[in-house]
Amino acid sequence: IILAALLLGEQAALIFGALSALAILALFLLAAGDSLVEENIGQLVTVVTTLGLTTVLLRFALKSIKDGLADSRRNEQALAESNRQLLASREALQAQVAERDVLANALRQKTTQLEHLLQAARQLTSSLNTKEVLSRIAATATDLLNTEGCAIYMLEPDKQTLTPVVSIDREYAEEILAATIRVDNSFTGQAVTARRGMIFNETDSDPSGFQVPGTPEETDERVIAAPFMIEDTVLGAICLSRVGPWFTGEDLALVETFAAYASTALKNAQMYQALQQEVEERKKARRALQAAHNELEQRVEERTRALLLANAQLSDEVQERKRAEEKIQASLQEKVVLLQEIHHRVKNNLQIISSLLHLQSTTVTDPQTLAVLQESQHRVRSMALIHEKLYQSTNLARIDFADYVKNLTRYLLRSYRAGQGTINLEYKLEPVEVGIDAAVPCGLIVNELFTNALKHAFPDGRGGKICIKLCNVDDEHIQLEISDSGVGIPDSVDVENSPSLGLLLVNSLVNQLNGSLTLNRANGAEFLLNLKVK
Repeated sequence: IILAALLLGEQAALIFGALSALAILALFLLAAGDSLVEENIGQLVTVVTTLGLTTVLLRFALKSIKDGLADSRRNEQALAESNRQLLASREALQAQVAERDVLANALRQKTTQLEHLLQAARQLTSSLNTKEVLSRIAATATDLLNTEGCAIYMLEPDKQTLTPVVSIDREYAEEILAATIRVDNSFTGQAVTARRGMIFNETDSDPSGFQVPGTPEETDERVIAAPFMIEDTVLGAICLSRVGPWFTGEDLALVETFAAYASTALKNAQMYQALQQEVEERKKARRALQAAHNELEQRVEERTRALLLANAQLSDEVQERKRAEEKIQASLQEKVVLLQEIHHRVKNNLQIISSLLHLQSTTVTDPQTLAVLQESQHRVRSMALIHEKLYQSTNLARIDFADYVKNLTRYLLRSYRAGQGTINLEYKLEPVEVGIDAAVPCGLIVNELFTNALKHAFPDGRGGKICIKLCNVDDEHIQLEISDSGVGIPDSVDVENSPSLGLLLVNSLVNQLNGSLTLNRANGAEFLLNLKVK
């Protein structure tokens, strides 16, 4: 019966139990024969009852065993499901850790970009010592232009004497520093008198040069010089020399750039003390950021090793890394605020200069001088607007140039056309973003061409229309078109070689941006520019 229950199931066990009871009854009757008595009947009942109880007990025991096996299988399935859930949880936590690593790398890249921007903003305000700043400029100019010598002179109050303050020369630096030169008998003096950079590639045949006492006369010596100018005032000059290769126009542009840097350095020396504390705070913040990065990298390595030993520690690691990322984000936000403050201060300083020019213009009665002051004021305003847009923008490296063009042209229209005929402005501007390096020259180009249209296209206060178009050409170039319905530009005017300061500035800035300028004289004047902004 037990074997039947185990092999064939509960119902088969009951059938076998009943058959066994009948078989025992039959055997009992055969054995008793005719001698069957009441006692035998009682024994028979006892045996049958015992078999029935045994069958019931076996049925109960088998049901318990079956239920136990079913519970065991269910527990085994639940355990397997729990293991699968734990494995899925582990994989999810590992994915979170990997995602945090990617985020940390992105934050480090963004921080590196901001550090580069901070370094560029700090170059002209790195020291209170003017001589130290000029020495750095001279050394950099010497290296970039591959010259044997470089000297920086300051113009004395008599406006005729140039005194050397910096000299870079392997053999004759002391002799150069010991000798003052005259404005009227030196190459450097000629550049000061002309108020522009000049190249002297044929010094052997040019008697206007000055030989510093104690230095040898060199054959095939080339000289290049440029003055330091601040608000049309000459402060000094830089002079470089070399033997052999001639200086080029590109070299002159570079030297004039260094001269502009030196001019700015002389002016910034007065402002540097106020910025010194701010620069020191940025250095501390950068060191704190680096320490946070180092700490974060160490924790990542430790948590990665611990992951192989105990998955339970993953939750604590994620929380710790979140706190570290919050610190990094807070530090990054602090640096963004510092950059915004720099642009805000530059904008304020340029607006002060613009206001000073405006105040000066109110005291001028000469129309030509007044026009020059107004043009200078508008150029300064165009640069100040760049820094204002950067200060207001969430992206400190680029500005919305289309919005900038609208604001600048509307300002210029209000300034030039007050009380005159109506000028209608038509804009066809696509979304264009321009980096900070190209934004200033692009803004000055718009200022000059739009101002030129306002001043000359509509004489006698007549009205008309000015159309401005802006679009992207490709990833590196933009196309700018400024046209008017005015009287046009005569054929006798050569735009590329015009003596006008505005057109000279436009051509110089277009060349600086590796761009092109095309003029269409039909139906007014139409300037089409293709500019490289990246």
